[in-house]
Amino acid sequence: MDFTFTRLVCTLRLESDGTDLDPFLRLKGLYPELFRMEAGCRGPACPGCRDGSCAWHRAFARELSSDPSAVKRFQKPSLPFVFELPPVPRSPNRGSELPVGLLLAGTAVNSLPLFLAAFRRAVSMLAGSGFAATLVSVATLDAAGRPVPLVLDDPAAPQGIILLTPDDLLAGRTLSADRVTVTFATPLRIVRDGRPLREIAFSDLVRGLLRRVSSLAYYYADAELSLDYRWLSERSAEVVTVSAAFRWTERSGGWSGVTGRAEYGGELGEFLPLLLLGELFHLGKGAGWGQGRLLTSL
Repeated sequence: MDFTFTRLVCTLRLESDGTDLDPFLRLKGLYPELFRMEAGCRGPACPGCRDGSCAWHRAFARELSSDPSAVKRFQKPSLPFVFELPPVPRSPNRGSELPVGLLLAGTAVNSLPLFLAAFRRAVSMLAGSGFAATLVSVATLDAAGRPVPLVLDDPAAPQGIILLTPDDLLAGRTLSADRVTVTFATPLRIVRDGRPLREIAFSDLVRGLLRRVSSLAYYYADAELSLDYRWLSERSAEVVTVSAAFRWTERSGGWSGVTGRAEYGGELGEFLPLLLLGELFHLGKGAGWGQGRLLTSL
């Protein structure tokens, strides 16, 4: 699959005992404008926004394709990044380290210095009486998830970035079992007919992941994944829910959705690529900001 991305881990260290256990839920409200500042974007007056050369525009504008057939095949483009936000331990927590994940997809990798600079600013702005942290290291992850420190001698040109493809994730991985357990680690919000789903069938997962991953590949990598979308969608309906423990979760900052876990049974081998990508790219509303994180186990 000709679709590259990079995975980062930005490690924060708490500088004092903090009581704010949900500081990252404010990230969505801060980060786009901080990225705009780092990119030098001037909003409506920005010539780069008009000709598509502005880094902020490429990352946040989410413009539909000018190709009508592409608009029909793909949903509105998602944001080309995914934050994976860790829980903050209860006080006393001074000195605790928090690994914040950041995935950049396709062309977003070219703006990695801007993403990191905006994140540094966001961390400083999140500081308050209940949260104060310092960014102590940034690492890139290899295909096995092992961290490799980035060389940041020149913040504008980090060295050592590892680019991955979906095929890298699949190397040596098989899914021959006829059952799989999916944990919904952060609230998953999939809307159908104007209402969010309260229970997630396997077909809901597969169809949502097909739309999300194919859209990211098309809009940010000018690529189409070698997946038989119609066949996978039809076959996913044959996979049944063996057991489930769903609950509706709401948190501050607008986070809401399904959490819990479900065990699915059926012919699952063909769905391995999507399930593995779902772990990294998340799913549903707010996926770029940490919602819809999936964990898969046999």
